[in-house]
Amino acid sequence: MLGFYPLIILIQAFCLYHAYSQKSEQKWFWIIIFFPFVGSVFYLYHNFYSRRNIENLKEGLKESLSKDYSIDKLEKKVKFANTHSNKLELAREYLKKGNTSNALDILQSCNNPLYENDPALIMLLIKAYYQNNDHQEVVKQGNRIEGNKEFLNSQEMIAYAWSNYRIGNQEKAETVFKSMDSKYSNYQHRQEYIIYLNETQGVEIAKNKMTEIINEINSMDSYERKLNRQVIAEIKKYNKQLF
Repeated sequence: MLGFYPLIILIQAFCLYHAYSQKSEQKWFWIIIFFPFVGSVFYLYHNFYSRRNIENLKEGLKESLSKDYSIDKLEKKVKFANTHSNKLELAREYLKKGNTSNALDILQSCNNPLYENDPALIMLLIKAYYQNNDHQEVVKQGNRIEGNKEFLNSQEMIAYAWSNYRIGNQEKAETVFKSMDSKYSNYQHRQEYIIYLNETQGVEIAKNKMTEIINEINSMDSYERKLNRQVIAEIKKYNKQLF
């Protein structure tokens, strides 16, 4: 049994990582921690019972053993088929890993007349330039797709709003933030709006907007709370800072 102990620890570590990344219920963490073998097996059965999920488990284990596994895999995919979609997928993974330079190299190579109006490409460029603190370029790219449905209420729209503010376009930044201020939705966007209000218009105005959102959260049913629990936790944390 002792010979299998390192494997059990590895599987337990993977289960804990997966439970954390999937925002699983708290009970799973205790089951996995206090019953390393049986708890992990039960967790794996519960989450990976289909053939497709078993393949995902294999990929997850490989990823946990090598932090560059996903990058290596996508680089080989691009080398085999140097398509636009494969290159965007690799650039997206580079951004996820924080490798902005490599992501920009790929994205700029994709920004040719054939694909220059592709919303997926432009939104990745916005994300990359924002990570690179190049707010002028973020605004330039955002202006190209401002009316695009995919862009509206996206994470990149937040970057577009902040970048307008950072380069001195405060009126435009206000307009963009307000466009994302939709009741009973867009909670991450609206939290950023509160931060913006606190920076530009003072804490009292930010508090008023925060109170509005907290009242919405308090009226949610348990299912809605579960769906939004991460952003709710962040909002409540910032709420404590304001008040």
